[in-house]
Amino acid sequence: MNTSTETPKNIHQGRNVKRFREMLGWKQEALALALGND
Repeated sequence: MNTSTETPKNIHQGRNVKRFREMLGWKQEALALALGND
């Protein structure tokens, strides 16, 4: 069953985060510091 609120299985959020981070030229540590540790 697939409703409009479900995330399709073919979307990889981690890959999207990596792509965005690389576009900005940020390393993982810089992103982690920017997001904070709350």
